[in-house]
Amino acid sequence: MALAKKHAGHRLGDCTDPYVVELFLDYVCPFSAKLFRTVYTQVHPTISSTDHDCVQFVFRNQIQPWHPSSTLTHEASLAVEMIDKSLFWDYSDVLFQRQKEYFDTAVSGETRIETYRRLARLAKEECGIDEGEMMELLEVKDVGKGSKEGTNGGNKVTDALKLMQKYNRQNSIHVTPTVTFNGVVDNSVSSSWDVDQWTDWLKEKMAA
Repeated sequence: MALAKKHAGHRLGDCTDPYVVELFLDYVCPFSAKLFRTVYTQVHPTISSTDHDCVQFVFRNQIQPWHPSSTLTHEASLAVEMIDKSLFWDYSDVLFQRQKEYFDTAVSGETRIETYRRLARLAKEECGIDEGEMMELLEVKDVGKGSKEGTNGGNKVTDALKLMQKYNRQNSIHVTPTVTFNGVVDNSVSSSWDVDQWTDWLKEKMAA
């Protein structure tokens, strides 16, 4: 459940809060979008103003590979975090609100670099991120110049993305959204829950 310092932007709350709720989400999953919006705009603000302000929410990037743009949107979120950790959740919120622009049919006619450019432009327009700096992190550089063969070096967020997927796989996460409380998966959590259902669930978990 620990987060590397460089990925501290994935946390809502204080790292010393004893209760940890992990949210395994995919940016092009409609159910992930519903759950994220409820937690980010209602649940977290509500518990932050009550006596139950002892919960940290951790965003876990869960790629769903049958949607090709899933990887690209997650890479974009990591690039934003590398530039400004404080904007990770804000940019994630934007990605979920605009997710239909990155559904299969919306990206099927463009190249990978074109999708990256749209994601970087979105970060600039909605979060004030430097578009060029973000593209520098996302572009795949040709390190094998002069060779007729391709290379698989990835980009500057690849290592971070690999680490996150390794964590998800070792915990056997498949479905999005998936929610854990202090490391234990709870399949009773629903993306359709409202803020009252979330707060009741949290109170029950904290009292156990």
